[in-house]
Amino acid sequence: MFKRLCLIPILMLFYHGFVVAQSPAVTSDEKQDDVASTQSVKRNKGYIEEVIVTVQRREQSLQDVPVTVSVFSGDDLVSANISESHGLQLKTPGMVYNSQGGYAHIYIRGIGSDGTIPTSEGSIATFLDGVYNPNANSSIQHFADVQRVEVLKGPQGTLFGRNTTGGAINITTKKPAQEFEASMALLGGSYERRGVDMYVSGPLGDALSASVSAYYDESESYYTSINPAAPPVVDNEDYGGRVKILLDISDKLSAQLTGYLTEHYGADTTVGNSFRTSLLTEAAGGRVETSNKPYKTNADRGPYFNEFRTTGVDLKLNYIADSFEFKSITAMLDTDNSGFIELDYTEADLEEVPVPKAFTYTWSQELQLSGDLWNDSLHYLVGAFYLESEGGFDPLEISLGPTAVFDATLVDLIDGTAIGELLGGIIGDGFPDAATLRTFGIIETEASAVFTNLSWQLTDTFSLSAGLRYSSETRFVTESRTEVRLLSLESVSPTLLSSPPQDKTWDAWTPMASVEWRPRDTLYYFKYSEGFKSGNYNPVLILEPVTPVEPEFIKAYEIGLKGEFFDRSLRFNFAGFFYNYDDLQVQIVSLVNSGTARLENAGNAQVYGAEAQLAFAPIEQLRFNLGASWMESEYKEYVGTGYDQTTGLAFTGDFSGNELNRAPSLTVSGDVTTHFYFGDDRLEAGVSIYHASGWYFDAQNTFEQEPFTVLGGHISYELIPSNIKLSLIGSNLTSTEYLKNALLHDFGVSGTYAPPRQIVGRIDIEF
Repeated sequence: MFKRLCLIPILMLFYHGFVVAQSPAVTSDEKQDDVASTQSVKRNKGYIEEVIVTVQRREQSLQDVPVTVSVFSGDDLVSANISESHGLQLKTPGMVYNSQGGYAHIYIRGIGSDGTIPTSEGSIATFLDGVYNPNANSSIQHFADVQRVEVLKGPQGTLFGRNTTGGAINITTKKPAQEFEASMALLGGSYERRGVDMYVSGPLGDALSASVSAYYDESESYYTSINPAAPPVVDNEDYGGRVKILLDISDKLSAQLTGYLTEHYGADTTVGNSFRTSLLTEAAGGRVETSNKPYKTNADRGPYFNEFRTTGVDLKLNYIADSFEFKSITAMLDTDNSGFIELDYTEADLEEVPVPKAFTYTWSQELQLSGDLWNDSLHYLVGAFYLESEGGFDPLEISLGPTAVFDATLVDLIDGTAIGELLGGIIGDGFPDAATLRTFGIIETEASAVFTNLSWQLTDTFSLSAGLRYSSETRFVTESRTEVRLLSLESVSPTLLSSPPQDKTWDAWTPMASVEWRPRDTLYYFKYSEGFKSGNYNPVLILEPVTPVEPEFIKAYEIGLKGEFFDRSLRFNFAGFFYNYDDLQVQIVSLVNSGTARLENAGNAQVYGAEAQLAFAPIEQLRFNLGASWMESEYKEYVGTGYDQTTGLAFTGDFSGNELNRAPSLTVSGDVTTHFYFGDDRLEAGVSIYHASGWYFDAQNTFEQEPFTVLGGHISYELIPSNIKLSLIGSNLTSTEYLKNALLHDFGVSGTYAPPRQIVGRIDIEF
């Protein structure tokens, strides 16, 4: 495994020799001349602007941090027609961003989570303006007033902490300004899409400023129903807003209060296709050949929908003294989710999954103290974090179809399983009448951590960084019970299964260390880091008692370089990595055997690979961006749950040697942008491309996303004196058919296609 990775340091040495050979010695006078001519260089040559990031919880240049990061400005996202988090996949090599029923399934370098339970937190954490968001169903953010999005790759267990075994997404929105500014965007496009974004910011007094942003976006679904017995697919509607108030209490102390709301209603992945039917589905009348047409759903009931509301409030206090800086972040986040889905996506009247209420309520507090010592040669940061949360299903329902649709084959299959025995025992011999199982599962969490990070500049070219975090988490199962309602009975039966309250505590130390060497304008680094994702419980097991799931641990090694050349017209960053991943949490959906979704641990997995990022501006009017990620992944030890591809029934198998799910061997993204001036007006045009070699959706490696390529483009005309910009943006121009998600279960394989070609017209106005 290490043979290919061992080539990386050798290639980096050759690279350094090339850089030295191409870079003559520079005297102090020449340096001054370079500084004086910077503006001339910008005007006459291509120039790559400096990118500022906060990946180490402070502002630094992208080229100065020993972390692999993909960074996008708000304008970058607009030009790519990316209005919410799913679109980051098409701009970020090594990332897969899927979702199921409104829950984000985010993977970076093969590390991630596909949980669809409110209490199942992801392995890629999302931070909004520095505030940790643990909820998978509120991680899908609408990009309204976004200033910058940073995608951090690799464990961030020291500074970012909870559930960052695979990385983090850091979203920064605009801050209130002391000068008035306002903007509005109107858009319309394919599938009757209509939307508006608005932003206003300005002073309310000498020491007080505020900003308000709001958005509304609606469209028809790109899916249509072909089942005459089912209602039409529902439309999509998104709206929300954010208010920030910034008070400069003194020249050293400031306070910012933020409140926001997001509301979403739509079909999302609650509609889709069947790609493989099991005997369970076929016995009930479901056929894959009538249910696998792209963008056409043959589901039998409905309307299927996903609806969630997220409200958040946070208060940030910032005190900047002469020798240190102190920050306090207090945040509250509430998410309520409801929906109506099915799993087989065929004409079979087999099962439905209503979700009357899923919720997560979170309160968190973080404290940070940072500063510089010894003539600014040592930067330190120490901090503490505390979180309380409660979440779960209240309840989740699973409705099984009426007796009329079941034939002898289905009865034989079901009667031998846990669910058949349980329901059959309620009313006697044979498979029961149509039934609805109602399961309640609620978990409370207490998490605390202390952490520190030190960066020491030993010489002009050599520095060391080290960090350490101690985390402790306790999960409390406060409710776990299941009821059943039969179609032939009016009342709800007594509780079938109930687990007593229980709790468990896990803790971990996660260190980080890096060595950084910067001769001339290139940073070389080696970094070791560890990550920890807390253990959990399966609180909604209908047919099994509640059991704990052990925590994930990851050890990561990364070696890389970051350089800028040719008067900063070329930027090239490269990294090689190796992960050793223990007890990774994998979700299994089995209504027939466990009764619902549950997590289990895979023993060990390994991932290794390399990434490269290139930005090149040969002339001022032309820019190229290119990124590529290559990786190999393997479950080294995994004896777990799989599905018989014929019957659909779950079994225990050995999947050691298989690839990790959602771990594409190769992903490439790139774009080319050019612009011209016509008097005071500016014309810009660009094209983009994304290619993925494909990936498996399951550890069993039975269902695969085939390789695919997605093309995009945009053209805009800016009337600079009038502050008006007209844009035409196209995504997936060739209508490539690829999946937004896929799910394996007792009834086969179902999934939802990503959107086909979409064209959007947009008018941006600044006041």
